[in-house]
Amino acid sequence: MIITLSTTKLVLAIATALGFVFAINSILPKGQSNKNQICVNCDNVKLQQLSKAAQDALNAIACTRTLSSSEKRANRGQHVFNNRVLGFHRSVLQKLLEVVGGYDEQLENLTQDLVIPLSRTEQEAISRMVAHFSSNEFYVDYNADVFGEYVRQLRAQLVAYLMADTSVNNNERAGIQNIRQKVQFITTEMVNHVVYVDPMARDRWLQEHPRDEQLYEQVRRAIGNMFRNILQDFQKVSIKIKVFRGRNNWNWDRDRSDVK
Repeated sequence: MIITLSTTKLVLAIATALGFVFAINSILPKGQSNKNQICVNCDNVKLQQLSKAAQDALNAIACTRTLSSSEKRANRGQHVFNNRVLGFHRSVLQKLLEVVGGYDEQLENLTQDLVIPLSRTEQEAISRMVAHFSSNEFYVDYNADVFGEYVRQLRAQLVAYLMADTSVNNNERAGIQNIRQKVQFITTEMVNHVVYVDPMARDRWLQEHPRDEQLYEQVRRAIGNMFRNILQDFQKVSIKIKVFRGRNNWNWDRDRSDVK
């Protein structure tokens, strides 16, 4: 009877142990599956957040076109700050010369009088602040689309402003205050929605460079201030354009005292 009882206990112990191992082996794949599912759910939540923020930014300037995104990775990384910030002022003058029929020489002449209120440190930071995402990581970019729409609208208003501000025709100058208000409205929304920052690139970069958060904040504020006061950056160049339009001659003469 004793032998039978001991044998029974031994068998039960072995069976319990084997059952435990079997249970563990059965649970692990499910646990891994649950983990993957959690990751997918997190990505979906993040996608919805990014999409909503981007759509809100477009709605703020009454843009009705369909929002688009990209999952493409740049070879040198994803810019924290949209790199097109650096060339925006020049692009305004390029568009202006397209309207009036200008040339590269004229563009170079005008850009000499541009005031871009970003320090060299800030400009270099915009160029080099990049985050890297592997091909199997979740990444989506709405910033290129949103920033592109904002600068398209802002550029159009700035060209209209320069045309009105430099005109010798009072009728053309009549709407300048309305244009100024439109510029102010767009730039205010740019800053409110921080459309010059890629949120995913920012979060990754700050995670990898926590000691440089102060630099990030410095650049973010500098870009915001630049757009808020964008009309000031074109004051000097506007004076030169007005002289050329007054002469009805867009050919540059570097020796003329009235355009210096």
